[in-house]
Amino acid sequence: MPETDERPIELRVPPSATGASSLRLTGAREFFIGRMLVEGGLAAYEPEVFAMITALLEARGGRGHFVDIGANIGLFSLVQRARFGAELSVTAFEPMPAMAAWIQDQAALNRLTIDVRRVAVSDVDGTASFYVSRRSDTSNSLNPSFRAHKDVLEVETIRLDTAVAAGLEPPDVLKIDVESFEPSVLAGARATLARHRPPVVCEVLAERTDRQITAFFDELGYLAFPIKPDLDWAPQSVVTGDSTYQHRDWLFLPGPPAPELGTRFLHWFAEFSACQAPPQAPPPSPRPKKLVERVRARVERTLKRVRG
Repeated sequence: MPETDERPIELRVPPSATGASSLRLTGAREFFIGRMLVEGGLAAYEPEVFAMITALLEARGGRGHFVDIGANIGLFSLVQRARFGAELSVTAFEPMPAMAAWIQDQAALNRLTIDVRRVAVSDVDGTASFYVSRRSDTSNSLNPSFRAHKDVLEVETIRLDTAVAAGLEPPDVLKIDVESFEPSVLAGARATLARHRPPVVCEVLAERTDRQITAFFDELGYLAFPIKPDLDWAPQSVVTGDSTYQHRDWLFLPGPPAPELGTRFLHWFAEFSACQAPPQAPPPSPRPKKLVERVRARVERTLKRVRG
């Protein structure tokens, strides 16, 4: 059962040029990722993905447009907008009404401007059934067979190509995490990616989406790199999902990475891994606590390895 504790939390973030060192969040315990943050801080939730997105945006001087497709509670959107300030525009697509509303509330609380769109990005424009997962609010999906569902919502759908043609600023960095529906999102974004060629951070699920995603980016001439702290930056000809689900996200680049990207990625991985919750934060529930403990141990092992 979701927690109803409304006490605000101060989420520590890496220091930024804007002066932001934390985000104030209310009602975070209502959501699974929020409960992870309460227990373990930002370090508990995909620090390697935060590091990669931050390094990509930093390479642009923190300017441009970050598009977050499948935003969930909008953590990537909130953190990056807080970090880079008004130079970075942010658009978050999230069809789940409660989550979209939460992003808007937290953005207002922290005086951040984020364009939150309660729309599911797809390969068709119209409406579709959106399946609310019985397992976790992190696995809601347009794919009816992804997880057992407890509810079905009718939501508006749009192709990214349609949104850009209608006036949405093309993405300079694109993140996609839509619980096995990534191939359809990519199909609806083909023209945008072919023309503007932004770097893409995309979740890949083993034996579910890896073959289709490999084919898609191969046709567009992108290079593929698994996002993990010890990656060697050798492009992979075949995209394979991690069967352990520890490193689900991949980076797709339109050309070879800049030499400094690897160094900045490791820097930001260390910075985000250091953003742990204060000791007095109460554990929200056993399941996130156990997951946070596993993630924290993995992060500590990885940091020791990459530092030699």
